Amino acid sequence: MIIVNLKGGLGNQMFQYACGRALSLRNNDILSLVRSEYRGDVVRTFSLANFTIKGETMAPDAVPKFSRLFAHLKQKLTRNFYVGFDSNILKKHGQTVYLDGYFQSEKYFQDFAAEIRQDFSLAVPFEGQAAEIAHTIKNDPNAVSLHVRRGDYLTHPDFGGIVTREYYERAVSHIRKSLPSAKFYVFSDDIDWCRVTLPLGNNATFVSQPELKDYEEMILMSQAHHHIIANSSFSWWGAWLGNNPNKIVIAPSKWSNLHENWYNDIIPSSWTRL
Repeated sequence: MIIVNLKGGLGNQMFQYACGRALSLRNNDILSLVRSEYRGDVVRTFSLANFTIKGETMAPDAVPKFSRLFAHLKQKLTRNFYVGFDSNILKKHGQTVYLDGYFQSEKYFQDFAAEIRQDFSLAVPFEGQAAEIAHTIKNDPNAVSLHVRRGDYLTHPDFGGIVTREYYERAVSHIRKSLPSAKFYVFSDDIDWCRVTLPLGNNATFVSQPELKDYEEMILMSQAHHHIIANSSFSWWGAWLGNNPNKIVIAPSKWSNLHENWYNDIIPSSWTRL
């Protein structure tokens, strides 16, 4: 059995699921997902129910006590939280494999990319306005998703201050060199700031609105043919799920203020860092 301890928000849980799912396929084994509800004093709800994921769910107290304590002690002593790629994870097998980490690299699951993309299909198809937006983006050959994360990133010591207006200016310029007719579909937790600040001219549609759920926005991002992402696992997945084999993906050259070495493997080699 492959047991994955889910933690963090939507993008983090998707990385953790993808790693565990790939390992379960590699080992022809059962996948179980631990629905942790708390991280410190922050409520973290199970965020994957809206996708067609595989595997059973498991309460935290159902996890073998030794596996849970050993993983916690090992992380505390080694300060290794399994953020980047560790090839030893691919070799794990046995009666019970307990995965507790972040696993933020496609190297964990690139051999099963088709299965992972299928698992992250919507359980309930888009309806109404969301369906119209998805149709518009998917059928626009010049569609570029652009994600801006502000909110908690404005003051975040690790991830804040990295992706600036200047980054988006460079990214937009780079895209326009290859795609002069680029149409930007903007997603953000501060869409008003984007309207005023981003250098997009008239070739932009500001998609985010309160009626759209986070997972809906992610799938809408994936409908674009090209992508500009922030240093955020949320927009990482919006770009990675896009199935255009010739997609241009622009990512920031720096991902973290405090632990940059943890993220050496987060950006696929085919993406462009600016």
